[in-house]
Parts: sequence; structure tokens; C-alpha cells
Amino acid sequence: MKLPVVFLLFLFGFNILYAQNYFGGELRTIDSFTYGRFEVKYKVARGTSVLSTFFTYNDFEKCCSEWNEIDIEILGRYSDDIQTTTIVPRQFTYNSHTKLDFDPAEDFHEYGFEWTPDYVAWFVDGKEVYRQTGEHISTLVFGQKIMMNIWAAEWVPWVGEWNPELLPFFAKYDWVTYYDYTPGEGNYGTDNNFTFSWKDDFEEWDQEKWEKASHTFGGNRITFSPDNVVFKDGLMILCLTDADHLGYTDEVNPTIQWARLTDSTISVAFSEKVTELSISNSANYSIPGLKIKSVKPWDNLRGVEINVSEPDTAQAYNIVVFNLSDMADPVNTKLFDSASIIKATPLSFPVKINTGANFHYKDFLPDQVWGPTVEYGHMDGYENSYPAVDAANSEDDSLFKAQLEEVVHYNVRVPNGAYNIELQFAEVKYEEAGKRIFNVLIEDSTVIENLDVFAQAGINSALTYNFENIRVDDGILTFYFTNWTQHPVINAIIINPVATSIADKDIISPLPTKLKQNYPNPFNPLTKIEFYLAENANVQIDIFNTAGQLIKNLTTQKMVKGQHAVTFNGSSLASGVYYYRLTVAGSKDVFSETRKMLLIK
Repeated sequence: MKLPVVFLLFLFGFNILYAQNYFGGELRTIDSFTYGRFEVKYKVARGTSVLSTFFTYNDFEKCCSEWNEIDIEILGRYSDDIQTTTIVPRQFTYNSHTKLDFDPAEDFHEYGFEWTPDYVAWFVDGKEVYRQTGEHISTLVFGQKIMMNIWAAEWVPWVGEWNPELLPFFAKYDWVTYYDYTPGEGNYGTDNNFTFSWKDDFEEWDQEKWEKASHTFGGNRITFSPDNVVFKDGLMILCLTDADHLGYTDEVNPTIQWARLTDSTISVAFSEKVTELSISNSANYSIPGLKIKSVKPWDNLRGVEINVSEPDTAQAYNIVVFNLSDMADPVNTKLFDSASIIKATPLSFPVKINTGANFHYKDFLPDQVWGPTVEYGHMDGYENSYPAVDAANSEDDSLFKAQLEEVVHYNVRVPNGAYNIELQFAEVKYEEAGKRIFNVLIEDSTVIENLDVFAQAGINSALTYNFENIRVDDGILTFYFTNWTQHPVINAIIINPVATSIADKDIISPLPTKLKQNYPNPFNPLTKIEFYLAENANVQIDIFNTAGQLIKNLTTQKMVKGQHAVTFNGSSLASGVYYYRLTVAGSKDVFSETRKMLLIK
């Protein structure tokens, strides 16, 4: 259960009688829907504390015995993440984070979820990314309205610091589609169990289908205003603004958010996207005491890298930017802006971080929150103490008396190169396998898949993973945690640089292509088949009976590197043993593996 989400959504749909200076937008259907496939195409807003959402919600009158909610929440602080959530009666919350291979604020993408009596599954660009089953799904039974909103949360660890200088924000929605749940009769979605019902392309406001909201809820910094739901150029645009600039209008000049010096490079972040012409011109910058050698805009045009002459480590520097123009129509131009330059304080190796506590332990650095002024830290998550723990398998017992929980990102600034990494975990809460399962990615590669610390090490026992020759090319070593059951935890991170002769060798992929045992097994009638791809490849999954006859081809398509899952429905088959085979045509060879599964009716 994620308490911040519950707190933030408490009293959702009820007016709160206090003044707020900022306004968001929300569009919701007049009618409610029970089961189906819900899809949207939209581009989210970028900014800390801001969320751009698509979800269904039971607009109940009495909290909280009829709470039903299914969420897609994309946090503006991340450039690679989607959060998927269900909330059921008594405010029990089940959620996960999934890593995206694109920035959701840079372009339109399709998102959706299937809500059935047996599962809720989420999709990104047509691919299933996460699925929930279990007893709580049977309590998602109340009709829910389809909703979209943009808002600013007060829970800083979850969404980041609120910064009104970044206003206005805009989330742009291209269309919404709803499919009825018609098992055995449909032609769309998982096992063709869904049938098209309607689609709104947002050419105009259909007032028989949608209404604009004018309320707020606990934990929300803003109030929803009908003026901040705008239909324009075939889009529905949700706006987050101050009280003086409601609607789809941008009259705010771009500004410098921060500037940071590392070696001879100054990274400068702006409050919004700016024109490449205005930030590519070296004449638009002045750094007293330093000579500008070159200027390179970030790919997303939200910042720039400036290469300068050798700086004096004892001197403080400031940067001045002239003629900074944004992408608004009409354009807003900041004629002059300045900022003090943050100086990097490089870490000493080995880097050891006590991720579970904000104090030093031996030569382990304390945990902290990530930001432009620090060399390392976490995004989302919180430190939790377990003073009674006596951890086995470790000489550093204190590392396991506290741990970082619900973390999404952990970032460490390091010079470009290759590193050996040690990660330490302990399960100090759940005394049963299957209660906490999560993945760990390093530099966008999955290095630990379906980690169940209790299953591997038991309760209150240290579990260590080592990874060699992990390469960093952008100055930031990035760890990402995605959870499947409950939330990820980590106790310590240790980083050592690799000698040059070793680092120059080819880096071996942390995980090979692998087919997992289906789950559940035995099953009736649905089961999930998971597999991991070591590279982009052509994938085929087939189902056979015990005589070797092909029963069904589940999929034949090209898939990207990483974890995947497909669902098999055996409702049309008799009880018995069946086999599923994964065939992967990679760049160098063909991988094939077959496993057995049991259908019991």
C-alpha cells in the first residue's frame, strides 16, 4: 500500500474550502463504465510536482467502502517512467512503476488498460507492461467514470519539489477510446475479448459525453477550473496555471533553473523548452572569468552544455544568458537572466552509500535526495528504520537496520567509464516468498529480474549482487527499480572504477535470453508466460499438446530487448498437460526453449 497516493487522493471529488492560487484542468465522462479496455493518446507535461493522468474512478458519495480506481499517472519529474495503480475499497492501493524507452513529454504515445473480473492489465503503445491479479481485483466492481487531469501533488518525496516558476504546464490529449468487455465475442485486445464502443477525437467538446471539473481534493496544490480544459486544433488540452493566466496561453519568459560546472563543462537547465537558435549561439552567453569554447543544446532543448576554458577551482562563477526564447506562440523572450554556477564536488572511490539512512556509517555516505546540487541521491522512496534487525551474512549489520523503500531512481554522478557495482539487499518485513518482487536496471539494462529477497536469503539476511564492467557515457550512473509485488528496497550501493584495459573490452549483457515458468501453474483458464530478451529480436510463442500438435500461435512479432509477458487463455481446451515454446531469432543465432504447463478445470 502506497500511503502517499492514498493521502493525495483522499476526498477525491469533494470541494475543499480553502483558497489556492493555482489551477489545473480535469475532464470526466458523465456516464460510468464497468469493465472494458480504455485507451488514450496523449503527451504529458514536464515538471516536478506535476502529474498528467488517465484513469477511471467511482465517484462515490461515502468514503471509502466503494472506492474503485484504476490509474495511469505519469509524473512530470521523470523522462522514462509510468506509474500504474489500482485503489480498492478501504483505500487499499496496489501500484507499480514501469520504465519507458521514450520520454512521454516529448511526443504523443498510446496508453491504456484492460479491466476485467480477473485482472487489470496496462499497455503502452499496444504492448502489455504490467498486470495485476489476485483477490483485490474481485472488489473492482463499481461503475467508474473515465477521467483525465493535470494537477500538482503536495507529497514531495513522490513527485518532487513544487516550482511555480515552471508554469504554465500543458498536457495534450489526442483521443480517447472505449471498448466493451465481451469475452468470447470480441475482436480486439487480449484474446479478442473486447469490442469497440466509441472514440472521441476531441474535435470539439461533446457536452453529452464529458463534463469539466471545478473541485479539488486533499494533497492537491491546485483547484480544477473549467477554463483550464481547452479544445483546440483537434486536441483536448489540460492546463496548469496561476490565477491570472487561465487557459491555453503562455505569457511567461523562459528562465535559467540551474547551472552546474563539472571539469570544464557547464550544464545549464531552463524552465521550459527553448528554441535551438537562441541557445546554440555562443554570443548569447557570458561567464565572467571563463572563455566559451563550444555550445551544445540538449536533445530535448530544455538545456545546454557549454565547454569552457580551464576553470579555477577556488573561484566562484556566474552565468548570464541573453535573448532566451521559448516555443510559445507568440514567442516569449527573456532578454537577460543570470545564475550562480554550482560546482561539482567529485566523489572519491570506492563510492559507498548507506541508502537506508541519512547518516554516515563507517565509510558509507548517507542517503539523500537527488538534485542538481548533489553528487548522488534517490528519486521517490523514503528511509525506514528496523532497529531490531540482526542481519545474517554481513559484517556491516547496521546497513540492514534501515533501508530505502519505494525508490524509483537512484543516481550517482561519476566520470564516464566502466564500473564494478555491488548492491546489497535484505528482507526485513515479509516472511513469505512472493510477497515482494521487483526488478533492478542499471544504465537501462535489466540486471536483476523478479528479485524476491526472502526466497533467496530468508528474513533478516543480507543478499549481495555484483555486476562488472557497467559503462557510463553521460556522467550519471543510473539505477532504476520496477516493482511487481509490493515495493522495491535497497540497503547499500558500492561503486568501483574498472581499470582502463578492462573497461575497453566488450561489456557482456547482464542477462541472457530466458523463458520463465508460466504463472499461475496449474492454471484455469488464464496464465502468464514471461520471458526476457537479451537484444531486439523476432519472437514466436507457440502452444502444443502432448502429441506435439500446434494448438495456438500466441505471438509472432519483433520485440525490443527486455522483459515481456503474454497471456494464454485455455478456456477452449480440456484439462491436461500442454507445452509452450519460445523461439527467438537474434542477430547471431536462434534461441528456443520449451516448458510444460498444466490446465485444470
